[in-house]
Amino acid sequence: MVTDRCPSRRFIKIIAHIQRVPLGLIFLIDGMNGFFRFSHAAAFDTAIAREYMAVMQATPYAHILFGLQMACGLLLIANVFVPAALTILAGYLFNMSHTVNASASA
Repeated sequence: MVTDRCPSRRFIKIIAHIQRVPLGLIFLIDGMNGFFRFSHAAAFDTAIAREYMAVMQATPYAHILFGLQMACGLLLIANVFVPAALTILAGYLFNMSHTVNASASA
């Protein structure tokens, strides 16, 4: 008698849904925060970070980034074009991890 050691497809779909929706909510809320500023961030420690954020806020580039975050968050929540949304958000996650690591080592 051979037993199947792999979890069922239904269980995997449930786990994927549980992971996809909170990630979508995080990016949706973070993108909305870029436009409406309902959650204020702490002040930056380094002069380079303050200068970078001043440039981002003075140009329309920040609106594009926050709009993409909101759009990808909605796509993840709606379960539409999930691979495309994850591909776009991979750049955000990569930059966030390197920013945190660079500031921790400085």
